[in-house]
Amino acid sequence: MCPQAGTSSAATNAWVDVFTPEIADRINAAAPGAKLKNDDVVNLMSLCPFDTVAHEAPSPWCDLFTLEEWASYEYYGDLNDYYRNGWVIIVPVILTRSPQPSTESRALKIWTEARARSGRWIRQ
Repeated sequence: MCPQAGTSSAATNAWVDVFTPEIADRINAAAPGAKLKNDDVVNLMSLCPFDTVAHEAPSPWCDLFTLEEWASYEYYGDLNDYYRNGWVIIVPVILTRSPQPSTESRALKIWTEARARSGRWIRQ
């Protein structure tokens, strides 16, 4: 990955610190000695889709978490996508009309295609 590309670390780490402590506490209480940390919770939540696909049936890992916790995990993924290849990366390019190190991002390619099809810039 290009060292100048955007990173989602600050935003996702901050959100992980908000939504995972209660989950880690609950699991640690139910499984003495587990000593799960916040990042471990995210990794456990990631097992649900992988295990579901691998076994072609709903995974028991999914039942470990509530619907509200899944919504928080989804937001974690949204933050990751937004800060890695979303509008936060391409808006400076649009406003300055100058190439940025992130111009290879998928989001910029999508924007460029949309602009080409419409035949105009948002800001002229």
